[in-house]
Amino acid sequence: MAENVTVNSDGSQTLQRGEAKPGGVLRVGLTAAAESLDPAGAVSVQSLIMRQIYDSLFVYDEQGNVQPELAESMETTDDGTTWIMKLPSGVKFHDGTDFNSQAVVAHVTRVGAEGSLARSAGDVRQIDRMETPDATTVQFTLKKANMTFPKIFVNAAVLSAGMIPSPTAVEKYGKEYGLNPVGVGQFKVKQFSAGGDVILERNPDYRIPGHPLLDGIHFVVAADTQSRLQAVIAGDLDVGSTQNGRDLAAATEGGLVSTYQPDGTYYNMLMNLEKAPFDNPTFRKAVAHAIDRQALVDIVFDGKATAMDGFFPPSNPYHIDSGFPQFDPEASKRLVEEFKASGGTPEFTLTVVATPDYQRMAQLIQQMLQDAGITVELRMVDQPTSVTEGLSGNFQAQIRFIEVRAEVDQNMRTQFYSTSRGNNGRKGDPRVDQILDELQTKEGQEKKEELYDELQTAMGEWTPQVPLVAHRLGWYLGPNVAVFPGNRPGGNDPDWRLVAHS
Repeated sequence: MAENVTVNSDGSQTLQRGEAKPGGVLRVGLTAAAESLDPAGAVSVQSLIMRQIYDSLFVYDEQGNVQPELAESMETTDDGTTWIMKLPSGVKFHDGTDFNSQAVVAHVTRVGAEGSLARSAGDVRQIDRMETPDATTVQFTLKKANMTFPKIFVNAAVLSAGMIPSPTAVEKYGKEYGLNPVGVGQFKVKQFSAGGDVILERNPDYRIPGHPLLDGIHFVVAADTQSRLQAVIAGDLDVGSTQNGRDLAAATEGGLVSTYQPDGTYYNMLMNLEKAPFDNPTFRKAVAHAIDRQALVDIVFDGKATAMDGFFPPSNPYHIDSGFPQFDPEASKRLVEEFKASGGTPEFTLTVVATPDYQRMAQLIQQMLQDAGITVELRMVDQPTSVTEGLSGNFQAQIRFIEVRAEVDQNMRTQFYSTSRGNNGRKGDPRVDQILDELQTKEGQEKKEELYDELQTAMGEWTPQVPLVAHRLGWYLGPNVAVFPGNRPGGNDPDWRLVAHS
């Protein structure tokens, strides 16, 4: 571990070299371009940027419990059907509009509207009605009791219901709001165009005195992993992020400070369960058995990653040996023959983002599946196309990545519940739905570890996707960075209010 780097209790690494002084602008490399900054209407978004503009009603603590950030509290009066959210007074959006209960209701209504692109759309549709007794109170009445309801307002997920836009700006800009975002966060937008760089400037009226420390952040599109790393080494950028342990090692060798962060995300093969051949569980298991995930780690990531053996990362405190199909080429061949005997055709198109790690994984997977008797055509696209096609169902299979952290309930429900907007596999499983529903009850929360075991086993039997390789998350930092806190619990970025320029 480098000098001036320490480890927090949750395993995130932080940098403290010198005093945390106000001022300065940092240049941060983006792993993908932002097409929109609308928390209710974006297709391809950068949640890293959006959190700086909007703040979040709630966040997670190190134990995965929901804690207030912008909101003041949220409590149930009757074991989960009625919830009271209290808000602060005196907070204003960047355009001068009051932040109040009406703004929260307007956003939640928009998130759940017909045709909404928000991954939280299904979550807010559990609300039967919302009332605003006063400017700082929202009362939610749900269609049925849910003890995990506050989690939908945590910003750990992209397109969270917890990032509130100015209702004045939403009305003013309409469909163009995503290009003209207005929040209450520590930074406001100075310059943004779809697919381009994003320049943020300090919000002088931010609700927390003395924060943020930085005068601004310049987010620069730098999607290619090697180019991004070299730009920080050369001094053209100050901060870069990665999902690859190899990059962090190379950054250290290049004279940068590498800070490792807790994992919780991983590469996966997303399957469209509405389309052949992935509507057939036999074929899905044949694919799972054919992929040598440890070989992907060794060849693509130089051994600096961890192979997945189920839907919870090995570092997850609730991880068990769930019986998910492991690498077994002979079993795969038998299942392929069984699939063919039932009239199936073992071939499909695998859509892949055209970046080096994704392409190398895809090429290896293509060969592994060919060895099992499965024909795979590779199709390379850019990130926005991959996301758009994933949302629309216009694909057979994709290499993507998903998030399953210690806060399991909301992650799994968003990504795998049958009616969730975030379930890009397009179908659910009755047993998985049943377990996820039970986790929302008071009784379910009291036995959640037992239910997590059942959930992992049920996911392995269902096999809606193939988990591949756990990310090795981290940030590499140039000499202009004096203070850099570790990632927030349950998230992929730090609290930028505390980041300081040298």
